[in-house]
Amino acid sequence: MQVMERAEENLGRFLIDMGQAGGGRQRQDGSLAWTIGGSPIDYHNAVVRAHLSPETVDDAIDEVVACFDEFEVPGSWHVTPSMEPANLSERLLAKGFRRGADEVAMALDLRGWSAPTQRVAELSFKEVSTPQDLELWRTTLGAGFGAGAQEADWVAGVYATLGFAGSGPWHHYLTFWDGKAVATMTTFELDNTAGCYFIFTLEGYRKRGIASRMLTAVLGQARDRGNDLAVLAASTMGRSVYEQLGFRPCGGLDIYEYAGPNG
Repeated sequence: MQVMERAEENLGRFLIDMGQAGGGRQRQDGSLAWTIGGSPIDYHNAVVRAHLSPETVDDAIDEVVACFDEFEVPGSWHVTPSMEPANLSERLLAKGFRRGADEVAMALDLRGWSAPTQRVAELSFKEVSTPQDLELWRTTLGAGFGAGAQEADWVAGVYATLGFAGSGPWHHYLTFWDGKAVATMTTFELDNTAGCYFIFTLEGYRKRGIASRMLTAVLGQARDRGNDLAVLAASTMGRSVYEQLGFRPCGGLDIYEYAGPNG
């Protein structure tokens, strides 16, 4: 499996497993894979795989929109390089989707990767292992990531259902600066691929190298667990941080958003 295929598979399973734990509906077959209704956040009600013909694409989009409307949620279609047909983006726009913030898939080959060894005395790292840890993770993420407290509340609720600290593919981390929780991260590990998600640093603690040192510590542990590739979806703001660690672009991720029946 090529690097971009592994990135697409990790992101897709990450969203589908979270949506299933959140109580949503899923479809996974040869033509479509999506999860809808398990989240109040558009990014997490998502189509993650599509192999459609020009004759079936419009009906498939209508099916997805009808499901968004049934659950009364906003949603998204994560258009990746493997999706078909070639004019899928045009068809989505014609059906009422709007172009969202694009991301880029990035990958780091962990085989032979030399993690930076420089330590910062003020920094420490902890894997979430108790409900109290998860609550601190929730409040830290909710201070500024994505949709704020609404998204953090939902994610933490899903993680409480899925489990953490050694119970499967999920690992969640807190980073502390002089004892204060200032950053979060999750890895979802599937088929020797560590997907990196919810990478967030509190405003006021940015530009101190905290995110890169957190990633370095976490990816070292992921490699020790047998993962040979790390992948993530980078925003424009975060891309340079990841490139400094050795991540390289492997494909585009174009997000198309549907505002919902009341949007």
